[in-house]
Amino acid sequence: MLKDLDAPLIDTDDKPLMDKTPEGVDRPATVRSFAVNALALLNKEQITGEEKMNRYKLAMKLKKGGKKDMKPEELSLIKKTVGDMYPPLVVGQIWEWADSSGDKAEPEVPEEKPEQKAEGPTNGEPEAVPVGAETAHE
Repeated sequence: MLKDLDAPLIDTDDKPLMDKTPEGVDRPATVRSFAVNALALLNKEQITGEEKMNRYKLAMKLKKGGKKDMKPEELSLIKKTVGDMYPPLVVGQIWEWADSSGDKAEPEVPEEKPEQKAEGPTNGEPEAVPVGAETAHE
């Protein structure tokens, strides 16, 4: 599945989360930065050398960002490591990114179906009275 690793993450005010480059320059944080850090730096659990090598290879695949073809097992590993390392604000956005179809970061919004109006006075509107059929209340 094609995924955009440069998808930005936002804070609770819908502003970009900021990250720092190795040179100390602020930049918008992306899925790439959190995924690569979690894969390459997380060592919370006892895992084999083989598993560490798998995580390293995936981190190197992702480190340049851009759009990458991702396997379901790679997305699962990203979700696991990010979930173990980061707070809910980051985890939620990256899990939504991983679970979304295509290269979108946002979840799909369901299509709205047009409303059907009931006939007659049950739709909340007064019943129409034909011209000339009014009753005089004067």
